Amino acid sequence: MLDKQIPISHCRDRYDQAVRLDQWKGIRLGKNNGIKLYDLSADITESHDVANQHPVIVKQIDQIMKNTVTPSERYPVGRIYEGKPLWSQKK
Repeated sequence: MLDKQIPISHCRDRYDQAVRLDQWKGIRLGKNNGIKLYDLSADITESHDVANQHPVIVKQIDQIMKNTVTPSERYPVGRIYEGKPLWSQKK
């Protein structure tokens, strides 16, 4: 079991977020959509959204998603990144 949160965000044509919190995984597909919640200890395939049964966990994950975002001009929300790969730039 994890004892900490692991936030992951993606910036493509929409803004997706995912957070792992202990056995829970919350996913938001698009900035203004709700959070889908999966109990990975019972549903490793993420087939059964249990968000309605666990509103407190959903609220915690929502707060993590809101508080761990680091805005970046390089990766604006809702726009596809068209710059060069970071690993090919010389310092």
